[in-house]
Amino acid sequence: MKKYLYIILLLLTTLNLYTVFAYGKPEFKNKAIIVERVVVKPGDTLWEIAQKNNSDNIDIREYIYEIKRINNIENSTITPGDTILVPIK
Repeated sequence: MKKYLYIILLLLTTLNLYTVFAYGKPEFKNKAIIVERVVVKPGDTLWEIAQKNNSDNIDIREYIYEIKRINNIENSTITPGDTILVPIK
């Protein structure tokens, strides 16, 4: 009886791990990304830049997250004269 319980538990664990890795949320970093360089102007915010360049109309929060990830920005602070990379496709 313990042997069957152990086998069932092992199969369920394996199935669970497979499901997590096979159907987990895909990340941008696994794909080739086409980017455009944007020079930050006085008064620009990360939110405004994201809205102007979000041609695929994905969730703006995810788009900003991706901009921050690509440019190694920890918070949303950008300064005039900075050049940031913005994904366009």
